[in-house]
Amino acid sequence: RRFDFELLRRLTNSDEATFLQQIKELITIQLVVEESADLFAFRHALTRAALYADLLARERRRLHGAIAATLEAIANERGSAALEVWAADLAHHCFEAGDWERAAQFARRAAAYARRLYAPAAAAEQLTRAIEATRALGQAVPADLLRMRGDMHDTLGAADAALADYRAALKADAGFELAREIHK
Repeated sequence: RRFDFELLRRLTNSDEATFLQQIKELITIQLVVEESADLFAFRHALTRAALYADLLARERRRLHGAIAATLEAIANERGSAALEVWAADLAHHCFEAGDWERAAQFARRAAAYARRLYAPAAAAEQLTRAIEATRALGQAVPADLLRMRGDMHDTLGAADAALADYRAALKADAGFELAREIHK
């Protein structure tokens, strides 16, 4: 729903003056509102949803990839703190772009950040994204991801989900130990 001025300016390859004029036009026709000097938002979530729905799946995937690359470049310019704060957005865009490896990497980072902020629901969401991205890569899900998500489910009081994750983690550990025994 919200977007960063610099991110969108770079994605549209516009100079600042031209882009400011375009943003003013969007504000005038009441599609967008200014939240701060660097942050804008769609006035209504349905406007964003309608625009998004008009895109073809291939087009959405390409745009998510471009957003992820541009967002990562801006975050790297602003420093590691920005990369950490934007890790959840990066995980989302990489995931939607089908960039599974980077999606898993950023989702792990976003989960760690959410855990430090004591936001277990956000951490569980990011861990789920990391697990799904790992599976999309055709890799076995590491037990530590399952245990961490189990911990977040436990914190949230979702006992059944926590138990399922803990069991899957034990199974993943057992599979690892078996593979290690075979290779001895």
